[in-house]
Amino acid sequence: MAQFSLTGLLLIFSFLLGACGSSQTAPESETVSRSPSDKISTPATSLPTVTGQADGAPAGCSVQEFAQQLQNFAAAFNEGDQQQLSTLFSNRAPFAWYAAPEGASTMRSIYVVGELAQYFEQRHAQHEYLEFQQIQVNGWEAQRDLVHFEFTVSRRADDLNSGQARKVIGKGAFHCKTKTFVAIVIGDG
Repeated sequence: MAQFSLTGLLLIFSFLLGACGSSQTAPESETVSRSPSDKISTPATSLPTVTGQADGAPAGCSVQEFAQQLQNFAAAFNEGDQQQLSTLFSNRAPFAWYAAPEGASTMRSIYVVGELAQYFEQRHAQHEYLEFQQIQVNGWEAQRDLVHFEFTVSRRADDLNSGQARKVIGKGAFHCKTKTFVAIVIGDG
C-alpha cells in the first residue's frame, strides 16, 4: 500500500482515465454538519442526480443500472458489508486502484484487490459514510468494456474534516462484463 501526494495521484489518474473526462466543472466543496446522534448507517434520504450516457453498453450496464451499482457500493461500504464489497471489486476485472484521502494531506491508494477488505474495515472503524449526490456517466468504452464516471459524494469520517461531512468529487471506471469497479478515486475537495 503506497502513499502519494494528492496532486501527484490525481495527475496520474487524470492521465490514465482521460477518456472519461467531461467538460463539466466540479461543484464547490461544501461542509455539512452532522449531529453526534445521527446514525452513520442510516440509508441515504435522497437518490443522487444521475446524468450522462453509456450508449452501446451491454445489457445490465445502462446508466441507471450502473448508478444502482454505485449506490450498492455506498450501502455496503457504509454498513461494513465485506461480502457485498467483495462482489463489487474483483480479480475477474482489470482492477487498477481505489484511492481516497486520509487525514489532512495523505492520499491512500490500494492497487491490489486483496488489500481492499482491510482498508474498508479500517474506514468502517472510522465511521466513514458515503452518500452519492450526483453521478455523471461519461460514456462506455467498448475496447475495454468500461463505463467511465464522475461523482459528487458527501463523505464523513471521524478522522476527516473534524468529523464533519463534506462534499467532494471523484471519478472512476466500471467493468461491464464482470459488473465490478476497476477504479474509484475520491478527491479531497
